[in-house]
Amino acid sequence: MRTFFVFDIRDEYLALYYNYEISLYNLLKQVYNIKKDNIIYGKQLFCQLIKPLPKEELDRRLFITLHQDIPYSKRCNIHIYNNFYLSEITTMEVKKTYIKISSSKDQNYFFKGLYKENPNFFVCDFANNDYFFLKDIYKNNKLIGTY
Repeated sequence: MRTFFVFDIRDEYLALYYNYEISLYNLLKQVYNIKKDNIIYGKQLFCQLIKPLPKEELDRRLFITLHQDIPYSKRCNIHIYNNFYLSEITTMEVKKTYIKISSSKDQNYFFKGLYKENPNFFVCDFANNDYFFLKDIYKNNKLIGTY
């Protein structure tokens, strides 16, 4: 099971770090692993890098986009994709500053919906030292597909 954290990077940092994703990832990993005595510094750094998400609005738009697919459901604030044929079980929760996705797949169902919302979302899997911009996954695809 992989856990992805999806961030909306501020525009000035997006331009600065686009070809230097490892530096951006290392900054976010420092914040993720910060010790309690440095929490104020970590919060300030996080707020500098990350744009807050319009939680309710984004959550609603994602639901409208995804709800017609049979393996998709939503309970409380958690989006669930449970497709037995593809052996994929994925959950997604939209928070105020990030989106948390837990999935049995490396490239999961929710990435396409998030790409349509914002191709500049930056995705980190801190446990597996993996990171990428969503637009880098789909840049070679002319047609992303529909739901």
